Amino acid sequence: MKLKPRTLWISVLTLAIVVSVLWMVPILVRSLSYKEAFPRKFPTWQGVINVWQISSWRVAKSSKSIVLSKTAKGYEKRNIGLFVEVENISEETYRMRLASGQVPDMLSYPAELGVNLDDYVTIPLDQKLLPIHQAAYEASGKKAVPWLHTMPLIIVNADLASRRGVDYVDQITWAYFEELSEELKYGKDTHSWRGSACNMLGAIYGGKMIAPPASQTPWEAFSSFSQRDDAMIWGGIWEAAAMERLNERGKGFTSAVRMPPSDVPTLAWSQCLSVHGGDEGRAAMAVDFINIVLSDKVQESAAEATSCMAVTDAGSHYSDVRKELLKANDVVTIIPGSGLSRETILLALGGDEVARQQVIACLVNKDYRQVSNIPEAEEGG
Repeated sequence: MKLKPRTLWISVLTLAIVVSVLWMVPILVRSLSYKEAFPRKFPTWQGVINVWQISSWRVAKSSKSIVLSKTAKGYEKRNIGLFVEVENISEETYRMRLASGQVPDMLSYPAELGVNLDDYVTIPLDQKLLPIHQAAYEASGKKAVPWLHTMPLIIVNADLASRRGVDYVDQITWAYFEELSEELKYGKDTHSWRGSACNMLGAIYGGKMIAPPASQTPWEAFSSFSQRDDAMIWGGIWEAAAMERLNERGKGFTSAVRMPPSDVPTLAWSQCLSVHGGDEGRAAMAVDFINIVLSDKVQESAAEATSCMAVTDAGSHYSDVRKELLKANDVVTIIPGSGLSRETILLALGGDEVARQQVIACLVNKDYRQVSNIPEAEEGG
């Protein structure tokens, strides 16, 4: 039976409407579910929260400021009339602004930056941090909250080591690390390894002091290593991630990630958040925002985006690496706001005992009462 043109068009139109409705249903359901889970509201305080983001180590993918900005957008949608503006600035700009009397509403900063926390508020947490970060949070008087961290790793040019017949194992001692660095030396006036001085704070804590023979910034160290000017780098998670991408792009660079020496504590190098006092309503909303940043969903996405690691139990691409590091070594971290200078670190690495004690005073380990006379944290606090 042949359909009339008008009947055919009606049938096609009806089918199109049915398909469109079926396609829209899941979207509407998800939208309603989202609104129900995260209802929009008029907060008790409305206005702008200014966030200064200061980075100290490079990340392999998205920057930490981009992660905070994306989280801020979602927070703004849920809180009508509230805006969170994230600005990425250098340490030099930060110090210039302080000198001119400017202060941020919220600060995201590396723990070693010398931030005077006297005018910052205490931050109650909804989430439980990993023990090492809980210790740092407690040691700061609950005024600084770690929100991302990385850990130093020994990364070996496996291709070069293979050609030289040099063998190495996963769990090496400090003595073997020095021996290995000698075996991997090559070329005239070149060094076998490079590393950031701050990456080696765990070595200072463990009483193993040896100054890095070459460049002192993570980026310089990585650049030299990736260009095959050095055979070994004392780097971090993001360097390992960058090596992965170099290999994925067919660069032919093979690397092998090794743990820190098993007799030297691992360093959890963290980025922290603090809230300045001033307006009480603004500070309360800023504290609320920090608890959103510490939620499992944001922690997992932030770790994936930056190739860093979460400060909670939230999973990420490098969760297994972190578990191995935490299991294999004692862990130390920097008390936020301590103001460790590179000069003091280098003196300590060179064997100066006074400088070493100054560095240790700025560090906290997972049993932080060994370092500071701070009351034991409340269970789950």
